[in-house]
Amino acid sequence: MSHDPTVTRAVTSWHVARRVPVPHADATRALGEALRTGAIAPGTVADVTVDTVRHTRPGEARGFTGRLRLGRVLGVIRVEVEVEPWSRTESALGVRPARRPPNYRVDRYFERAIALLDGLETCLLERTVVLPARAEVPRAS
Repeated sequence: MSHDPTVTRAVTSWHVARRVPVPHADATRALGEALRTGAIAPGTVADVTVDTVRHTRPGEARGFTGRLRLGRVLGVIRVEVEVEPWSRTESALGVRPARRPPNYRVDRYFERAIALLDGLETCLLERTVVLPARAEVPRAS
């Protein structure tokens, strides 16, 4: 059996990510506040249940491990949620399976992971002040 160099295989990634216009320090502070006040609870943010929180400092969280509900009866998957620095003014939110990826309800996993990111982004934006981009001021010559 020979290898055909024109055939490529798609690499499947279960990591779903999004950039949010919140600096990393503000994002971890907002996530810590949301977790402390119960703003991230089943039914409020994409049917996720938080199990353990990874803190950066008291009152700040860089992520959590939880369970994401994919269906009514069976279909709960353990996920890891992370807030990572992207740039000086943006952070990245990411969700991925904590253990094995699901072997059924795959489409539902991606739907729920995206819904989780939507809810987290809204939650972070509600708890932070997003400053408008600074306009470039022309210098006198």
